[in-house]
Amino acid sequence: MPGPSAFPHPPCKFSQTRNQLPSCAIAQLRKIIKKALDAALLAQSVFPKFQDRDKRERVEERSYRQSRLCRVFGNPVAFTIAQLLLENGEMTPSEIARAVGRSLSRVSHTLAALRLADVVRYDSDRNTRARYRLKHPREIPQVIRALSNFVDSASSSK
Repeated sequence: MPGPSAFPHPPCKFSQTRNQLPSCAIAQLRKIIKKALDAALLAQSVFPKFQDRDKRERVEERSYRQSRLCRVFGNPVAFTIAQLLLENGEMTPSEIARAVGRSLSRVSHTLAALRLADVVRYDSDRNTRARYRLKHPREIPQVIRALSNFVDSASSSK
């Protein structure tokens, strides 16, 4: 709420019977809104360098997605699930849980993280059983191979 200096005129009384603001209050509000709009327009014209911000945001988005993918594959369960889906195509969460030796709850949380990182997707059949598969079956093997090569080269250089 604006302070006392925002309203140079004496305060107007609110008409409780008609639930309306008096005309002097409406005029004051219009002045305040006009000043705010003028300031916003001035800021747009004074700071054109922020128009280049969209390009930077796209780069930041790409960088964010890459770091999110690294973060997901930093989880050994998620990495194992991706390898399983690469080998088997489609699997249900219970099949994945049996294969990795983890609880269904843990696997479901990990699948949700993989889904958010655009690594896996799921389809439901008639029995409403979710079957997960890799979203990008050509690219994920390259990522797994690159990570394996990096680990191998880092291990051999010690």
